[in-house]
Amino acid sequence: MEYSDLIKLESNFEKMEQVRTGISKSVLEELKDRINIGYDRLSVILGTSSGRLRRKKSDEKFNGPISEKILALSDVYEFGYSVFEDQANLQRWMQIENRALSNKRPIDLLDTSFGMIEVKNLIGRIAHGVYS
Repeated sequence: MEYSDLIKLESNFEKMEQVRTGISKSVLEELKDRINIGYDRLSVILGTSSGRLRRKKSDEKFNGPISEKILALSDVYEFGYSVFEDQANLQRWMQIENRALSNKRPIDLLDTSFGMIEVKNLIGRIAHGVYS
């Protein structure tokens, strides 16, 4: 199953509406499992406490800012999966320091929108065969 099978939103308008209505914890749980990331790292990326993430019931929805970050994180991984074509390869790449990212690991840059953009840009360069 691909990442896109989880959050099936094609347009930015659909994404905006989903942010307004909120992403449920059950969707976050499924994403968390697919990208193989723990609550501690996820809490840093989403800008909230790991306790808050754990305490939320599966049908409860996150507020707009957290929902937006969940969608953005999903987009990064969906794009990465489409380029790397293998979840294990993408997972390894996300954990390795990269000179093109100032010797930082891609996973460590996902806590800001600018970091997510940089990671997506680098994945795009890889897709086009540009040395990265």
